[in-house]
Amino acid sequence: MKLKRFTTQICVKLIYPPKYVKYVAAPTTGEKSGKRYGMRSNTAVKNAGETKRKTPSMKLRLILGDQLNINHSWYQEDQSDTIYFMAEMRQETDYVKHHIQKIIAFFKGMRGFAAALEAQGNRVIYYQLDDEDNTGNLTDNLSILIAKHDIDTFEYQLPDEFRLDEQLRQYCDQLDIATQSYDTEHFLTQRSDLKNFFEGKKTYLMESFYRMMRRKYDLLMDGD
Repeated sequence: MKLKRFTTQICVKLIYPPKYVKYVAAPTTGEKSGKRYGMRSNTAVKNAGETKRKTPSMKLRLILGDQLNINHSWYQEDQSDTIYFMAEMRQETDYVKHHIQKIIAFFKGMRGFAAALEAQGNRVIYYQLDDEDNTGNLTDNLSILIAKHDIDTFEYQLPDEFRLDEQLRQYCDQLDIATQSYDTEHFLTQRSDLKNFFEGKKTYLMESFYRMMRRKYDLLMDGD
């Protein structure tokens, strides 16, 4: 490897004028940049004082079948670097027995939501149940898309179901890219609210929590 770098630098000095040499003569093979490896471009910089142009970052966001909230704060942001992913999966239809009408209703809602996002100009990848690229498994599908689209960040909304919550948490732990989870914004409360409220208390009475919520949001209140 040392010989290869030395040879590259010699060739560059012979071909390029001195003002180009500082950038081009840098090691070009196997150089580590964060968590990704690759070839450095010789055309990105025109002189030694100019900064190397970076590849635009890409973000993959997962939307589950019960997270069809068009008013979520996600969709108020700039979407130019974002791919949304939705999928009909055997993992979700077969883990317990479901009524066929329930499954059809979920899929119809998901397809309609995907179409609405696309109509707003968002980039959406949607897998129907029998699509050739659909493995039927959530994390397998995600891994393939992350590699295929050179994803730098994976984001998802927190599932309401413990089974899926654990699957995604464990999956993120093993990824070598940035990950972030978000509240679904379905409820007034967040996951940590109940824990924080009862922390240090000797009794756990739900009525006291409900009273706190009513005061906080001024719901069903007559004065204080």
